[in-house]
Amino acid sequence: MLPQEIPEFSVSCFLDLPNQLVIRTDIERTRNGLLNKQEKYIMQLLLTYYCKEKSISYKQGLNELLAPFVVLMKEGCGLNEIYLMFSSFVDKFLHNVFVEEDFRVLEALLMLLRLFVRYYDPEVLKFLNENGIGPELFATPWFLTLFANKISDIELLYELWDFIIEEKDPFNSLFISVSFLLSRRNEILKTHASSVPQTISQFEVTSLEELQNILSYSSELKRNLPYSIYLSLKSLDLFNIHKLDWLIPHLEKQYCLSVHPRELVQRAFPNLKCECEGQCEWCSSCKISIPFILVDCRTLVERQAGVIHNSLLLEEGAFKDINTLLAFPDQYSSLKGIFHFGLMGSKPSSSDKDIDVVEHVVNNLYAAFNSKNFPYVSIVEGGYKACHDLILKYNLKIEKHNPQKCLACGHSTKEISKVIRERFNTLRRSFLGKMKKAFSFAEFAFKTVKVKPKVPRNSISMQKQSNLLYKKQFDSLIRNPKVCFFNCKKFDRAKEVDYPENYILVVTPNRICLCTPFHHHTSGEDLPVSIIVEHCKLVKLLKITSKKNNPSTLTFYFFHKKEITLSYSLEDKNTAKNCIELTTNYFNVIRDHQSLRQSLK
Repeated sequence: MLPQEIPEFSVSCFLDLPNQLVIRTDIERTRNGLLNKQEKYIMQLLLTYYCKEKSISYKQGLNELLAPFVVLMKEGCGLNEIYLMFSSFVDKFLHNVFVEEDFRVLEALLMLLRLFVRYYDPEVLKFLNENGIGPELFATPWFLTLFANKISDIELLYELWDFIIEEKDPFNSLFISVSFLLSRRNEILKTHASSVPQTISQFEVTSLEELQNILSYSSELKRNLPYSIYLSLKSLDLFNIHKLDWLIPHLEKQYCLSVHPRELVQRAFPNLKCECEGQCEWCSSCKISIPFILVDCRTLVERQAGVIHNSLLLEEGAFKDINTLLAFPDQYSSLKGIFHFGLMGSKPSSSDKDIDVVEHVVNNLYAAFNSKNFPYVSIVEGGYKACHDLILKYNLKIEKHNPQKCLACGHSTKEISKVIRERFNTLRRSFLGKMKKAFSFAEFAFKTVKVKPKVPRNSISMQKQSNLLYKKQFDSLIRNPKVCFFNCKKFDRAKEVDYPENYILVVTPNRICLCTPFHHHTSGEDLPVSIIVEHCKLVKLLKITSKKNNPSTLTFYFFHKKEITLSYSLEDKNTAKNCIELTTNYFNVIRDHQSLRQSLK
């Protein structure tokens, strides 16, 4: 990390940062008993100098990172050498983590931790999610200090950091975090929900044997990861702050890891070589020794035009019967924890309305695997279309391939389109309704528990990922006489039909919320009772309309940067009328308050 010759420079500056008191306070409680008063003064000097040199504000965690380097002064290291080692270490393995005030790099790392824990041990993540415990509640200091706060023995910490330096992988902290968490899985799962965050926060590494087991397990986790997932991880360019505006929303949408089609094609055709003559990462580094099962989730019509060698075909009954789909993972219980499962749809997500039922089958089959605690389950990026195009690019053979009937070839005739459209239109409503009902309350187990991004004060929240409504919040709503509940269904304005699943429209004095049916717990614990599917602030309401031919169907128009419409079918026209009157009254109160505030300015 350091040049062979240490350059001469003066580490001196005024101790006058705006949060200098915070620096001094943090240092006072850092490695007490190991650092003397003089060494702690040196820490304050070095941290102040570092923050000024990097033009950043001091943040907690830097003190824990610096202390082990200052200890090396006892071994004869000079001040310049200590500073350069510390600065190089942070720049190399925590690049840009401390640059921004809102820790967006850390936020992305926590999102990745959630995804990887789900991949390696879905039971642990499901337990944490069910109890509203996100990674940010316990893993933040792991990343910010590279476990310095978890290891009191400085020699053990040097052992860990030596491993990190030798590996030269900036994502090592991610795999070590997964390993550290899962090494205590049994203790976590036995802990009462209310004590889990405290229990995890108290975990420490106290022996060399324990540390070696954690590091060995982290290396095993990395080796046992499909190579394309690791390549995708590297390609995220997570430590580049200029990419975070794209990356964080991208990670928020991910509910599982995905494998690249090249890996699947490489498995189907082990002798495949591209034009690089063995120089690219795939040809030089890709290992396909991990046992892997590719599950083809396309319809029978699509599969009749071509299948990938050695793929497992999802039985057609899964499209007709919910129990068939939910029971599919059971037949592979003996392979749980041994084989990786890749679920393959037709095309990239939401690319074609005619095949959206396949996408839902893939998503819900993933949920079925997850609910049965299968590790190593992923989705194929780009679906069959991406694999198909790659196979043909290398002049390889697709089994039973019929280009004239192959949708991936782009030769979808009117006849094929008609067959698929009729088939899917028949299945879509009944199937999706049953699936959503089956997973309506379990859904929160597969959703993101994440650091919430900052939202403007008067914004509209159209959340694609569900929030949870807990028992205490629900009881508060029930007791509030100003809150009203209306049974409803979502209305598809384009197709002029109701969706089959039932919802509850909650109208409060400042917003409307659409929730799944409430689950009443008999225990006194504060557990989730519903999922908030979408909610909008009334301050952004434009108007409410009802259909002339069906007055029980209401459409709410909101505006925030663009117009947003929400349509619901209530039980009858009188209920709809009451809903309109109540919402309008609340909106008028909000508008009057705004007018009053404006007049007082």
